[in-house]
Amino acid sequence: MRELRVSGAQLRLDGEDEWREAAVIQEDKEEDGQLSVVLPALLKKNDIAELRLQYAGKEVLRDQGEGNYVVGARASWYPNLGIFSEIATFELTYRVPAGNEVISVGRQLSTQTEGELEVSHWRADDPIRVAGFNYGRFRRTEQHDEVNNVDLQVFTNPGTPDIIRRFNSAHNTEQDRRDHADREMAAAARLDPSDFQIGSVGRVNTEKLAATAMADGLNAVRVSSAYFGQMTQKHVAITQQSQMSFGQSWPSLIFMPYSSFMTSSQRQVMGFGTGSGSAAFFNQVGYHEMAHQWWGHEVGWRSYRDQWLSEGFASFTACLVVELTEGEAKADECWKNERRAILAKPRGQMANYKVGPITQGFRLSTHKSQAANRLIYPKGAFVVHMLRMMMRNEKVGDPDAAFIAMMKDFVKTYSGRSPSTEDFKAIVQRHMVPELDAKRDGSVDWFFDQWVYGTEMPKLGSELRAKKAGKDEYAISGEITLTEVSDDFLALVSIYVEFAGGTRAKIGVLPFKGPGTQEVNVTLALPQKPKKVTVNARYELLARD
Repeated sequence: MRELRVSGAQLRLDGEDEWREAAVIQEDKEEDGQLSVVLPALLKKNDIAELRLQYAGKEVLRDQGEGNYVVGARASWYPNLGIFSEIATFELTYRVPAGNEVISVGRQLSTQTEGELEVSHWRADDPIRVAGFNYGRFRRTEQHDEVNNVDLQVFTNPGTPDIIRRFNSAHNTEQDRRDHADREMAAAARLDPSDFQIGSVGRVNTEKLAATAMADGLNAVRVSSAYFGQMTQKHVAITQQSQMSFGQSWPSLIFMPYSSFMTSSQRQVMGFGTGSGSAAFFNQVGYHEMAHQWWGHEVGWRSYRDQWLSEGFASFTACLVVELTEGEAKADECWKNERRAILAKPRGQMANYKVGPITQGFRLSTHKSQAANRLIYPKGAFVVHMLRMMMRNEKVGDPDAAFIAMMKDFVKTYSGRSPSTEDFKAIVQRHMVPELDAKRDGSVDWFFDQWVYGTEMPKLGSELRAKKAGKDEYAISGEITLTEVSDDFLALVSIYVEFAGGTRAKIGVLPFKGPGTQEVNVTLALPQKPKKVTVNARYELLARD
């Protein structure tokens, strides 16, 4: 963290008693805040040495009022040999003003008051990729998940941050200027005049919404454990922090944006919007951040080219939790929103999906395009979703059995390691199912070439109808068209019938190679006449309408 300035460094070789001074190179924070240490002696292979550094800074925390703080130390706030790539155990001691507390990664060994300071000692016994903490005045709720033997805690701040008080003050002043007739109407109707306040957020009772944060955490843990295997961390602290719309995950510690502890009406007053994208963020941020306990912390990524293995997998997990807790209709909305982000075309720029493959990582963000977040997250999620849907087998007890086996294998194989995209591809190859063998060559190369290393996105259209053909039979006929792809592009298009009440059934899959139009003519026994016949109902194929 460039705001933290290093004042000195010492080296001690194993077996030595004395520390030797080491030279430190750190440019001005506005130029190059990175740290280099020049060792006083050459280290030979297998030498064991300790390096001790002293550093300080004033911009790690920002006081937001009434015990609310923003932790600015969100990445490499301590000297390291490669954040997220070099794993290590941590032992951390925090000294803070009494009345406030630190919630840290690892487990708390002790806490005590020393004069005007609260001193807490924490330890991460198992190697982790990054260490962080939250800070402030908190109230705590706890719950134990017996199924997965995980303890969850939710920490909320009882105070009101400055931004909320300033917002209320400004809007209440505006309210005072309104026509006095409104107040007379309120009195005549025996209503509370505060009901007529326009644009006031009011009091934010974060503790009241702690139960929602806890439920989201439990649901994410249970779904992720079932699909990816037991979590390495056996406790996770879900903590409120005072940045309005920024979540973050650390090993055993989660930052939740302050706005996620507000009601939807309060968020609307604050200007967060009411669109599906805004609603999706607040509905899924807890799921996404908990998913990082698997994707990013337990299983890392090798380089920027592979970061979609963390963010994309976490976004997929969020939509999976939505499906298994709220139903397929809500999951459809989730995937529709993810696709919208991929298709978006900011003014003066090309559509996000055309900018480059997800393996270009954050290099996709330039002065002409900010597409990186719209590909690493949602397109990465779609890659996993498409694999899941192709691997589903509705004829067995658990349709996701093959997919679950593959994902658990990936986690088990690369727990504590940093795999590449090709490593994940090898795991998929190991769990090949007939539907993945689209080229009939026993390889998943085609899938990764198209969706991970490629940028094509087909346009899909259909005109299908159902007509009664017998006592319980219906003739399904029409055309399906796939366009705007190369001649060797492979796609599997699922066909569904939807009945009254919204229930639907998959009746077949039509393979495509390259652009073209295919006719559909099939007669099926169905329990009732379909309300409509459609394709790609569960977004099995990332395609444009």
